[in-house]
Amino acid sequence: MDDENNKNDGIPDESGDFGTFFTPPFYGTGEMLCWHSQALIDSVDKEVLYGKYWKNGDSSTGKLNPADLDEMCSLIMQEILADQLVDGRGYYGFFPVIADKETLVMLDPDDFHTEIASFRFPEMKGNTMRNLAGFFRPEGDLISVQVVTAGFALQQRCCAYTAEKQLRGRYLEGVGRYLTDILAEKVTREVRRALSLQKEQGKRHAFGSSGMPDLSKQGALLEIMCAEERLGVTLDDRFLLTPEYSALDIIISHEQVQLF
Repeated sequence: MDDENNKNDGIPDESGDFGTFFTPPFYGTGEMLCWHSQALIDSVDKEVLYGKYWKNGDSSTGKLNPADLDEMCSLIMQEILADQLVDGRGYYGFFPVIADKETLVMLDPDDFHTEIASFRFPEMKGNTMRNLAGFFRPEGDLISVQVVTAGFALQQRCCAYTAEKQLRGRYLEGVGRYLTDILAEKVTREVRRALSLQKEQGKRHAFGSSGMPDLSKQGALLEIMCAEERLGVTLDDRFLLTPEYSALDIIISHEQVQLF
């Protein structure tokens, strides 16, 4: 079979199987979800923190040994709790969409007819699957959206340490990134529960990542989610989320999206 006939293997085409249509418990945005700082810290896996977010202590100023990493971790966690640096919150929503080739059109959940935003998904070069819009039905489907933040205080403390050129700031930044990922995963679990998805089903995709629209396009989705009013999350002049330790993602529920 030639490449042209084979290019869409693995995802639905216009005559293919789009899998289960997942009916949401509501359309629009849901209630705010909040987590105590201690609960978030209890979710931290030190092995993941040290390896993925702290690069096992490697830095331009030297390398921390395992004992130093343990001490740094203990001090930072105590600081977060004592100074209330983390305000972990987030929520999710469900919206009707229609797919038009590489474009996904979001519809008003009040009438299922009025277009409220559209996003073009780039083709994945070197991938046999065309683009993420191909996982949605042209006649109508569902998209899940979530937004989370750890709040402003953590970002402000990191900026203060950076201004003072304190090494501790770099490690606090790593904790901030990890806690943001923990928050995002906790909200995704709620989305899976609401749609009765399997444990690993439902993959998050962030703007600016592979196969997604660029960062400048996420402003429309923040507005739809009322993220500024509800969480204080906005975009800076580089189209990055602020507070820095925030995340905006779409979740695609199709069974085969894990292969993309």
